[in-house]
Amino acid sequence: MLTGDDGRSSVDVVRAGLAPRFSLAASGRSRTLRQTWLDTFDWRLYQAGFSLEHRIASGLNDYLLTDGHGELLTVSASSVRWPALADALPPGPLRDRLAGLAWVRAILPVARATSTVRQLRVLNDDLKTIALLTFTQLEVPGPDAAPPQARLSVTAIRGYQAQTGRIIRELTETAGLAPATCSALETALAAAGRRPGDYTGKIDVQLTAAMPARRAVTRVLLQLADTLQANVPGTVRDTDTEFLHDLRVAVRRTRSALKLCGDVLTAGTQQRYTGEFKWLGDITTPVRDLDVYLLGYDESAAGLLAATAAELAPFHAHLFHQREIERAWCACCAAAGSPASSRPGAATWPARPLPAVGRPPGSWRPSGSTALTGGWWGPGHGSARAHRRRACTTSASAARNCATCWSSSPPCTTR
Repeated sequence: MLTGDDGRSSVDVVRAGLAPRFSLAASGRSRTLRQTWLDTFDWRLYQAGFSLEHRIASGLNDYLLTDGHGELLTVSASSVRWPALADALPPGPLRDRLAGLAWVRAILPVARATSTVRQLRVLNDDLKTIALLTFTQLEVPGPDAAPPQARLSVTAIRGYQAQTGRIIRELTETAGLAPATCSALETALAAAGRRPGDYTGKIDVQLTAAMPARRAVTRVLLQLADTLQANVPGTVRDTDTEFLHDLRVAVRRTRSALKLCGDVLTAGTQQRYTGEFKWLGDITTPVRDLDVYLLGYDESAAGLLAATAAELAPFHAHLFHQREIERAWCACCAAAGSPASSRPGAATWPARPLPAVGRPPGSWRPSGSTALTGGWWGPGHGSARAHRRRACTTSASAARNCATCWSSSPPCTTR
């Protein structure tokens, strides 16, 4: 708990600040609350002014969606495994609002905390309850987490709203409390060393006219490498389709930078890495194309005139199955090796022990999870997921190696 200068607890500080006009009385026992805040990977809820919180306590297991105006929606749910799409929650207004905010992005945990919550009643001279004070001691797990943070909220009782305003003034003027400048989510993130919006797929680099061209290009390439690397785990796990989309955008932007850099590049650098990123774009194109087909399938099927959507069900199943095949093929390409394996300087890339292989014949159709679990690789070849990770992380390393080459090369003229 926060303490006063003389070592008093925050409750004693508040009690002294409200006296003699108001007094405090207990309102039930304190309880421990486990909190998990959830958002999309690119912070769509936060950017729209919303916060989704999962609360677990004795007799409580619910989700709370709030906006910046204090409006809230709740739904009770248990056994939901995250990350997942919004439809993992029970049907209702909260899920509908969340689906509109998140769209195709999965919801995943972004911060966790354990809070001790204690509620007190504020009494007037007639000993009537005119407001509720909620003390929350928020503690973020982790060895490097910040010390526990205490928060105080004031809830008005109907008919006593004017008294609530007076209570807040007493707390700020006499008790020395200041309004919170950040939400509970922001407090939990800061204690864990994070901040909202710490990922963006946009290029946000500060450049100046006096900056040498090589330094400017290096900054851009390093941020693209960070973006690519950040999307590798979600792409490998197939958390949602936007991870692969953002990864491919970073690859295309890197290829554009390589093409447009001109005399900023050292000899051979452009040729060395252009093929690498073209390779990554090529092997991920079929999966992304099928993602687009499947994302727009329902809307397209709904517009049919000569047939019903149900009659296209086998086609939908075929698209989904073909996507699994292409994901496995992408992993196979990663296992076989990129064009770097035959170039000088390929030692900067992680080794790929598998020999080159051809595309499986047309009759090859992996069943169920075989295409994703690596059952068709053969002994000792590892899982398809591991090979997909190797492909993506290798390309992220290429972007970083490319930027390093530029930054360590001899000085060039500024342009």
